[in-house]
Amino acid sequence: MIASLHLPAIRRKALETMSVAYNSKNLSFPVQLLKELLLYDTEEQLISDCRYYGLEVQNNGVYFSKSLFDLKKSTTPQKHCCFV
Repeated sequence: MIASLHLPAIRRKALETMSVAYNSKNLSFPVQLLKELLLYDTEEQLISDCRYYGLEVQNNGVYFSKSLFDLKKSTTPQKHCCFV
């Protein structure tokens, strides 16, 4: 329950790191797998956060790009977590 308070910052850092590690214009990371890894309740929440940080989402895949990730954006607001 305590970790859920820090989840937005953890997710932001994970997406930022993956933007460097999986940087590709042609390859995408499955939305469903990323949703499970980052403990999102819905795919829509994940897609919303990805777009907030400047990442492209198409055809159920996230296209990570270190040049598109907006480092100036603050963490997304805390949302209710179903697993808590």
